[in-house]
Amino acid sequence: MAHPHFARGLWRLSERFMALHQGQIINKLIATTQRYYVTAFALILHASRDPADVTSGITLSRIQERCAALRLLSPGQVRALFELMQQTGRLVPVEGVPDKRLRLQRPGALLVAEGRARNAMQLEALEDIFPDRGHLLRLQTEPEFLWAMERARGMLFEAVPVPEDRFPEFATTWRIDGGYMVMMALLAACRVDDALPRPGKVRMGFSETAERFGISRSQVRRCIAAFEASGVVQIIKPGGDALVVRPRFIEQVTRWKAMRLLRFAACAEMAEAQLG
Repeated sequence: MAHPHFARGLWRLSERFMALHQGQIINKLIATTQRYYVTAFALILHASRDPADVTSGITLSRIQERCAALRLLSPGQVRALFELMQQTGRLVPVEGVPDKRLRLQRPGALLVAEGRARNAMQLEALEDIFPDRGHLLRLQTEPEFLWAMERARGMLFEAVPVPEDRFPEFATTWRIDGGYMVMMALLAACRVDDALPRPGKVRMGFSETAERFGISRSQVRRCIAAFEASGVVQIIKPGGDALVVRPRFIEQVTRWKAMRLLRFAACAEMAEAQLG
């Protein structure tokens, strides 16, 4: 965070995130950090499959096992998200599998495009901080670079604790539908210029935020109330017309974003090492 260009990368990431995550269906899939892992595990399982083993890849039970290991979601919750991904074409059946009971899936074009866009979002921010590394260009021009990055993410997932364990102030909000989006909207409200975000009095209208992300106004209210209960925000006026964002919120969000950027930088380096 002390890097002179970190603020530039942070705001690039914030802008791209807000643009990418507008819409009801996409936010049903990643409305909480736990749900985000389901889509992430689908891409990782596909990227890590053994080409010689026609039974390897994405199955409901494999995603359920990974979520259970990280204490993320119940089997029923994973199943509901898995079925939504099938209904929206994000997962499609794999043909020619000898054991039909596996119900093996592969990523549909929409899930691949979303995965590429989310990786690009991180690499664009990293380009602002560490220019001329070339990882963004490789992601944009080499289809295999995405899958190499996803294999690297799979390895890092096993080594990094779930975020709620490291950021307890955000744990409740991140488990509310739309909580992560509300956090990012509140961060954007703290932007004064191109420097790092500043604590203090801000406005973040609940109705506008709800409409932007395709969630309800009551969800936004619950998220802000959870932030207030954890001591990082104070509600001055109802409806988001006046909030006081405390320094701890800024410290923890920027720390989380710095960690995420460094993790994606490591993934890109590992992908480059895989592919040469």
